[in-house]
Amino acid sequence: MNAISSKRVKIRKAHNCWGCTEIFTPPTEMGVVNCTDNGKIYSVYWCDSCQRILDDDPFAAGDEYEYGELLRNI
Repeated sequence: MNAISSKRVKIRKAHNCWGCTEIFTPPTEMGVVNCTDNGKIYSVYWCDSCQRILDDDPFAAGDEYEYGELLRNI
C-alpha cells in the first residue's frame, strides 16, 4: 500500500473508521488517506481517537493497519 495523500475533511456521507470500524455520520471531521495497492486507488478514513493512537505510536510510520486493528486499543 502506498499513500498518495492525507488530509482532514468534513465528511458528506457516512464512513467507517478504518481503525475502530465505528460508523461516523456527517458533518463529522475525519482524517482521510488516499492510497494505491495492486493498481487500485482507495480511501481510508480515521476518527480522532484512532488518529491520536497513530500519532502517539512511534512505530506507526510506515506500518499498515488491518481494518479494525485499533479497536482493542481505544
